Amino acid sequence: MHERDKDEIRYHIDAFLRACIDKDWPAAGRGRADNWRGFSVCSPTVLQGGPGLVAEVKVMLETCNLVDYEMLEIDYVFHTTTCLVPYVARLRGRCSAGRLLEIKLRALDVYVNHAGNWLQAASSVSLHPDSMADPQLVALLLGLSEPAALTASL
Repeated sequence: MHERDKDEIRYHIDAFLRACIDKDWPAAGRGRADNWRGFSVCSPTVLQGGPGLVAEVKVMLETCNLVDYEMLEIDYVFHTTTCLVPYVARLRGRCSAGRLLEIKLRALDVYVNHAGNWLQAASSVSLHPDSMADPQLVALLLGLSEPAALTASL
């Protein structure tokens, strides 16, 4: 039951992550409800609309190039025309300074079915505790040049 729905939702998540790797920003913006709301890893306020999400991700990946990702865990909880999708993903890449990058993210996406199509209505993405333990990674994602700047900003 719901296997086709799960496949469609997973395709959307994979397409978004692939678009981030390719830095294909128009593709990254597809598949969201018009009134989408959510948080990226670094957003201090609620993002409104897919373009807000894409702008945040674009800034975060300005100095880094992702090369691949791996879905570590995913689940689907259906409530009639709504589906909650918690997942954990690992992204790998390299930053302009040559530093290897590995980020584990936790996400909770909310999908709604409109006329037979699943659209992302909301999302909250945060760093996994494993990634939060790396001060250089956290500093990089926050746009700080050095881990010491992270300590100074807290």
